Amino acid sequence: MTPRPKRNAQGARWRRLVAFVVNRDFGRCWICGHWAAHSADHLIPVTEDPSLEWDVKNLKAAHGYPKGCPDCTIAAVKRGGKPVYCNEIRQYGSVERARRKIEERTGLRLPIGDTATVPEGRDCWLLTGIAPDGYVMLMFPGR
Repeated sequence: MTPRPKRNAQGARWRRLVAFVVNRDFGRCWICGHWAAHSADHLIPVTEDPSLEWDVKNLKAAHGYPKGCPDCTIAAVKRGGKPVYCNEIRQYGSVERARRKIEERTGLRLPIGDTATVPEGRDCWLLTGIAPDGYVMLMFPGR
């Protein structure tokens, strides 16, 4: 049996995939619903289904280490808490549980409903793919 290669969350392939996912989700965290997400989170953990590790349908934008959610972190620090990293709070639990924990730590009421809405003014850009050099390709079709 061949040993499984070590995972490297800092690898070029992972960075390109994260850039694609964050751009696709317009930087909105799927856990707390706030903007400025810069990382990606697996919907189904890799430990449960390793075949979904590189599947973009299994990834959504989330706030992760080292940059936590700006809105949640400000509220948590005001209450004497620590920065909020949504994907670490979720870990392998449900999103509802993570949202409850974030609300308890911050005192905020998180947005309810679909967190994948597009901010005004950005709905005219179409994501066309990732170039071989790793850059995300966008197209502005006009109106």
